[in-house]
Amino acid sequence: MRASDVLIGALAGVAICLVVLFVPFVEELAPLIGGFAAGYLSAQGVWGGLVTGLLMTAIMVVPAYFLSEMIVGILEGIPIIGDLVRSAGFIILVIIVTYVGVLGVLGGVLGGYMREQELVEMAMFRRSGGKCSSCGAPIPSGRSACPYCDAPMPIDEKKG
Repeated sequence: MRASDVLIGALAGVAICLVVLFVPFVEELAPLIGGFAAGYLSAQGVWGGLVTGLLMTAIMVVPAYFLSEMIVGILEGIPIIGDLVRSAGFIILVIIVTYVGVLGVLGGVLGGYMREQELVEMAMFRRSGGKCSSCGAPIPSGRSACPYCDAPMPIDEKKG
């Protein structure tokens, strides 16, 4: 497992997650989508997707922790609600970390699994000599589907 691929995948996942947070109706799934992208881009399989999802979660949670500590530090000086804010801030932080962690890791594992299956399909296609798996017809280079039965073929990364 290459550490640079995992780190690049995790940073890309964080960026995608932050962008998706501003899209209405899907912002609740932002950690899942970001984790999926991170696991897929790291191209390390299921275990690599797990590690990438964990790293993405850690990168996202650290700023959230410091932000919550800053808010609690400001509001802690108020006599009546100071202790309440401290307790509520900790509970909310635990909920957010759990939410982002579970969805980020699940997305990373799913993305890693999908990329792994895609790579297996491409390897099988190359071994078959560029023939359709459904009807056995030869597939011309540059095409992504069989010209006879219209079965989809994996696209070779080097060619297109």
